[in-house]
Amino acid sequence: MELYEVMRTTFAARDFVDELVPDEALARILDNARFAPSGGESSGLEGDCGAG
Repeated sequence: MELYEVMRTTFAARDFVDELVPDEALARILDNARFAPSGGESSGLEGDCGAG
């Protein structure tokens, strides 16, 4: 898939489920998020991650 195709077809999900995300998937998501553009030239990553 080309970058622009991904950008034009990816939607923002607003539904949440009560399921745990596997550690491997979470690590991959956070690792790749480091390279995402930040709004307003801000930097840093902040969030909460809880384990059941």
